[in-house]
Amino acid sequence: LPSLLPRRDRHALMARALGWRVREIVIGFGPELWRTRIGETDLVLKLAPLEGYVLPAPTSRRRARLKTALIYAAGPGAEFLLLGALILGFGRDAVFNHSSEISLIALKTLAWVIIISGGFNLIPFTANGSASDGLGIVTSPFQSDADIETRLVSFELRKIECLQANEETEEALALCRELIQRFPANPRLLVREIEILVADTQLEAARDKIDNVMLTDGIKDAWRARLWRLRAQIELDAPDSDTMEIDRALNKSEQLAPNSHELCVTRGAALIQRGLYEAGGDLLARAFRQSLNQDTDSDPIILAYLAIAAHQIGAPDAARRFRGVLESIHPPRRLIERVRRVMD
Repeated sequence: LPSLLPRRDRHALMARALGWRVREIVIGFGPELWRTRIGETDLVLKLAPLEGYVLPAPTSRRRARLKTALIYAAGPGAEFLLLGALILGFGRDAVFNHSSEISLIALKTLAWVIIISGGFNLIPFTANGSASDGLGIVTSPFQSDADIETRLVSFELRKIECLQANEETEEALALCRELIQRFPANPRLLVREIEILVADTQLEAARDKIDNVMLTDGIKDAWRARLWRLRAQIELDAPDSDTMEIDRALNKSEQLAPNSHELCVTRGAALIQRGLYEAGGDLLARAFRQSLNQDTDSDPIILAYLAIAAHQIGAPDAARRFRGVLESIHPPRRLIERVRRVMD
């Protein structure tokens, strides 16, 4: 496109100019090839380096809707600014009137490419789940307060994920609770706190939190389903695992969110834990293939329980492969210890 910077970079620069943070810049589409972090921003390169997108995060609610519209407008806006500069520099006649000079033909071609490209992206539409700049501009004034809050906490949630990945559990929990004080009804934060407690095997505290969050008004069914799945996970990890409670929690989760990937994973793990290795392994293998097709990170729970199932049915090579992949992605300690108890 005829501009000094790709459109995604223009959005990122506008976000920074407005005082927002940029959570992620993605170049291209398809499988991820490379990822690094520059300051607070993740830079991702994908297989086909065409186009891309940015994920900006607001720092406050103040004029969030207007700033969102301006960030979207930065894409076509830069192109039309370039068109204006060409008209000012060469004159309207040179840019638009007929001419046989090669230099002016090139200038006219550039101008029309700008008009077509910028104009097309101002049309409101979606492609591959992403909104065009035009659609973003049109819908920005109608963002709900909940949408703005979700974007406000998204950047901090990424920090929590990084702390968890580095096994800095206390710091992750402290940051999560600090955010809950600011956004006490945000379901993402409430559920994340419980997930941290489960990962740190603080099972009784996690149970109490689930009971409290279940009583919170306005919790949508999707989040309730996730809470019931976490309840089942707690029972799976508990020394005195209760099979009936696991089944109850999984059934409740399925009623609220049937056919979810996470439910399939937890149900498969539950089957393996009670000795139904082939049935549980089939469920987890299906979930594993689904995660590969969706180009997502391998779930450590899938890998851990697949390693256990393969070991128990007499497939040591497969068990070692699953365990090797599991250990390479730095899973929670409880999963490594569970696999070691079975295989070592």
